[in-house]
Amino acid sequence: MRPIAFALVSGTGNPVPSTRIACLNLFPHLKAAGYEPLVVFGPDRPSEMPDTGALADQVIASGARIAVFQKIHGPSVLDSIAKLRAAGVRVVYCVCDLVDNEMAAATNATIVVTEFLRSLYRPELQHLIHVVHDGIERPDVVRESPISRQDHSALLRAMVVTSHDMYRLPVFDFPPVGWRVDVIGRFPPRDRRRERILAAKWALSKTEDLVSRIATIRAMLHPRIRYFPWGPESVYRDLQQADIGIIPVDTSETAAGACPAPSWKVKSENRLTLMMAMGLPVIATPIPSYEAVMRHGDNGFFARSGAEWTSCFHALSDPGLRKRVGAQARASVVERFSIELQASRFIRVIESLQ
Repeated sequence: MRPIAFALVSGTGNPVPSTRIACLNLFPHLKAAGYEPLVVFGPDRPSEMPDTGALADQVIASGARIAVFQKIHGPSVLDSIAKLRAAGVRVVYCVCDLVDNEMAAATNATIVVTEFLRSLYRPELQHLIHVVHDGIERPDVVRESPISRQDHSALLRAMVVTSHDMYRLPVFDFPPVGWRVDVIGRFPPRDRRRERILAAKWALSKTEDLVSRIATIRAMLHPRIRYFPWGPESVYRDLQQADIGIIPVDTSETAAGACPAPSWKVKSENRLTLMMAMGLPVIATPIPSYEAVMRHGDNGFFARSGAEWTSCFHALSDPGLRKRVGAQARASVVERFSIELQASRFIRVIESLQ
């Protein structure tokens, strides 16, 4: 077995989603290909700019000739990379949601999750940038068909999955008549009333102005918006109760910051392919990674304005359309974004450096 050293942004005990999806999920496939993944760095508390101290010495002592740095960067990381390359160790930078030309220039290869992210790197670095998409974690979990509703007055369910405490829905604010929206995100369990109140107060304290605060309070109190905690298993159980998935994205941010594009433009397609693989029809804001996956009216729907969102909700009130689009959605992603295929892409990058 050929060792590969991994320096991760978070530890294996409680990994953040990017660590789990981009690295840990690939370990069984690496082993099957004759590689031995060795986690040489993984902090208990996620840190993108950690002190990597003696990391280079650990990698060299392990005998690994390949080292993968997942999302971590900064002066200490660059120093470790320089020591490793001087010792003949090939270094791969693996990143999902930002562009770091300095890290790309310092390493032998950079793995990103979308073609759009790849396009943002400087022209002279393009030959070092490779695309490995986020692999679908649970292709076995399928939303078979819309629930048969004896009571035609029953609300249809749209679900959002987010990594944040998103109390206010972007773009359209409130569900159209006949629909409710369940938000699965960073919320306390529904039976922990005190924690939920404190979390809501904290969210309100972060609102920018009185208008935003009032809009957020209205969303919190809306009878057809509910908030559920995210969990690696419960998210699938929750989504199996949905009629559709929705991904409204706030595109009002224009500042690019350290990245050549606003943060909403560099999101991966992970949330989209999660829902599509389950056979859910999805309405989403068109962003680069989603536009590369979804065809409007065929395997999903794009909506920009509030009026467009309302129109898509209205169209998907038809159970026959939900079933057809959901089937098309699943068929279009289960192989293209399979973990097996992404692992083979990852391995090709590794083997190109040897």
